[in-house]
Amino acid sequence: MLVSGAALVRPGPGQSTSVDLCDGRVVVYRGADGVVRAMTAYCKHLGADLGVGDVVGDDLRCPFHHWRYGTDGRCSHIPTGDRIPQAARLFTFPVSEKWGIIWVFWGAEPPFEVPTIPTFDEKTMVSKSGQIPMDEPLVVDSWVFGTNIFDFAHFRAVHGIENLSPDVERDGHRMRWSVDNFIHEAVGRVTMTVEKWGPNISVTHGVRNGEFLGHLAASSPMGREGTKFFIVAVTRLESDDDEGRATADRNLDQILALHTDLLNEDLPIMNTLRLGEAHMTAADRQMARYLHYVRSYPRTTMAELERSVLPARGDGRAASAPSASGPAASAPSAAANAGSE
Repeated sequence: MLVSGAALVRPGPGQSTSVDLCDGRVVVYRGADGVVRAMTAYCKHLGADLGVGDVVGDDLRCPFHHWRYGTDGRCSHIPTGDRIPQAARLFTFPVSEKWGIIWVFWGAEPPFEVPTIPTFDEKTMVSKSGQIPMDEPLVVDSWVFGTNIFDFAHFRAVHGIENLSPDVERDGHRMRWSVDNFIHEAVGRVTMTVEKWGPNISVTHGVRNGEFLGHLAASSPMGREGTKFFIVAVTRLESDDDEGRATADRNLDQILALHTDLLNEDLPIMNTLRLGEAHMTAADRQMARYLHYVRSYPRTTMAELERSVLPARGDGRAASAPSASGPAASAPSAAANAGSE
């Protein structure tokens, strides 16, 4: 699952940081080669948090006894010269750096690439990325907020957005709908297409009076921090002069304002939800399709990921590991951290 990081600032060369993610903790660091990597955060010696350690070349060094871990997650050096335990291995997460965000996939292999915004052209468009400010912590799982994208009745009841009842298409891990009458005070009237990728990434793109407006957002389960949201706003730079840049900045700010408003209007309601037996009606059929997809989505825990890299025992099975203390986490989704470009 692609997941995001709370107050995690993208590390510079030789820097590391750690963050709660799903039911575990992940260290993110950038080696001397400029590549960002993510691994399970705790040293296999005495459990020190590697996020407060340092980077040596492309390796990560524990702050406590200076055990070092290579780019494959295996312990590569112990200063005392002792034999390196075979089980001294960290799970390494697939990582992508795109849109000013570090994306970490919660699992061994992502089922899809980090989505793009259709028609994006870096020569003619500009973007702004960051974390969406929330009025209070979001305590529900990150996939839960995704139901709102397909809950068209709530757009009218909560946000005052009328006449939304589009058909929804599904293509693999993407669900998609389009309207020509999305109206909100933050942006006015927009012809808009909305895409949902996996349980917690959304992409919107549309046109308002000839102006291109787009965004990519991701919700990430940050453990004790709750669910965080990261966003990239995109618009076209019509002219590279003061007026053109001012118009582009206004458009970017309006996109960010729209999604900040929508999120915070939903927030106090979402935090009081008691998910359980739901009695849905015909108007909820698209939301029901999304929930069916989420139920089928692969799930894993930090304990299972860590077990997967342990050496096989004599009987050919992987050595056991402690069971996870938290609930199973769904596999793909969002930003393991965001920082503005």
